[in-house]
Amino acid sequence: MNSFPRRAVTPALVAAALVAACAGTSPGPAISPVELDIRGSALPSPGWCRIVSQDSPHPRSQSCDQIERGAPPGSRVLYRPADGSRRIVVCYVSLGDWGVIAGADVFDLDTGRNIEVLQRIGEPPPPGGCQHALLLTHR
Repeated sequence: MNSFPRRAVTPALVAAALVAACAGTSPGPAISPVELDIRGSALPSPGWCRIVSQDSPHPRSQSCDQIERGAPPGSRVLYRPADGSRRIVVCYVSLGDWGVIAGADVFDLDTGRNIEVLQRIGEPPPPGGCQHALLLTHR
């Protein structure tokens, strides 16, 4: 029986995929992190959001209303539902533009595993942007 090695996707790998997408080249199959690589202390409170970037090692929770617009290039926007579900949407901001979402995934907070890809690199963002992405998930 073949077993696949457990792999972690580093920010550099995600950045490389985003650069390829922004440059208009085909990055091949979608590259989504296998596991959430954000510390629990960096997660927003239920019903809130956070922008996580290398420039902001201690982000603060804030309202999700139009948070994407202020997200710097290369950052991630975290959306945590208020309904008590153990999911979080992570949206990846383009390396070249403020607030332009280049990819989106849903993670299970208990296991840290990626449970759904909402937007592959090169595809348009979910309807209503990442703020409404949790409504589209099937979990």
